[in-house]
Amino acid sequence: MHAGVMLAAVHLDQAPRPQYPKVPTVRRSGRPRTGRQLAGSAGTLTQELDHLAPSGLGQGGVDVSAGRGPNEFRGRIWPRLLLEEEGRPLEGPPSARCGRPVRAPSVPCMTRTASDLVVETQALTKRFGSRTAIDGVDLRIPSGIAFGLLGPNGAGKTTLIRTLLGLTRATSGSARVMGCDVRTEHARALARVGAVVEEPRFHDHLTGRDNLRVVSALLDEQATARIPDVLRRVGLAERADDRVSGYSLGMRQRLGIARCLLNDPLLLILDEPMNGLDPAGILEFRTLFRGFVAEGRTVLLSSHLLDEVQKTCDQVAIIDGGHLVCQGPLAELRDGRTLEELFLELTTDQRTPEEAVR
Repeated sequence: MHAGVMLAAVHLDQAPRPQYPKVPTVRRSGRPRTGRQLAGSAGTLTQELDHLAPSGLGQGGVDVSAGRGPNEFRGRIWPRLLLEEEGRPLEGPPSARCGRPVRAPSVPCMTRTASDLVVETQALTKRFGSRTAIDGVDLRIPSGIAFGLLGPNGAGKTTLIRTLLGLTRATSGSARVMGCDVRTEHARALARVGAVVEEPRFHDHLTGRDNLRVVSALLDEQATARIPDVLRRVGLAERADDRVSGYSLGMRQRLGIARCLLNDPLLLILDEPMNGLDPAGILEFRTLFRGFVAEGRTVLLSSHLLDEVQKTCDQVAIIDGGHLVCQGPLAELRDGRTLEELFLELTTDQRTPEEAVR
């Protein structure tokens, strides 16, 4: 079962003992709550998000009224992360796990560091029992580029992404995103990050536009104002008012990217975003990603479509067996070979990475 990520609205009123709304549970009938309930109550303003909606963690608090419309407010709220997998709490930052309020960061970390790296890990390791998913990974991703994260199935790509987003805690080592430590400065690190991890999920009974409204209600008025533009950018403007239950996999991928654009991210982390797209859609996404880079954003792209990565990305990293076997500018690593040839050499033969990239 995929990990579901839910946002609960947390009151930040100056009360001696703030009362946090309970996370609603799915009714036995399995029928989801109505859109009015989702948009109208602080206790029901929750959304299962694969992209960690930490997107919202960098924005100001949201004015929401329990039992009223989103523009009528009773208290100042701020999202906190509740991470659940198969009904059990996931690992995460202390503020997410113990229920303390996550206060709005005043300044994103990248504005107070001289580093031009948007992602930096040092000896990052994650073990699940006796199995090591990622082992001593030292990853460096400069700002303002498209960066491809490659590796065979089970190599550790998704675990690495989840660790960068704070969805799972590293066993050892450190990870910095946007100049901030993911473990100790979680909200600041993810303030301007948008991500889609594995398959994006939505409220199927709502339209694409209404799904975005649910998320934007947890952010700010600017996020709501961006909805028409992000729908247009991902090519869903004409289908925005159709229920998501009628969307194809490719349309869901588009809506997932639209959702993580709501907070105007500086870093996009996209796990297999081109799954389900036809050739025309893949070409459109390639243009979209390069457009993000032209705007000064950084795109971290995990994909098995090596030809598309070669056409889209400026730099790549290849992971095999939890180890980072190479990283750097794509042209230098290829050295006249195709990316597929390089990938197969590094992940199937017994030569060292240094021998393979010569």
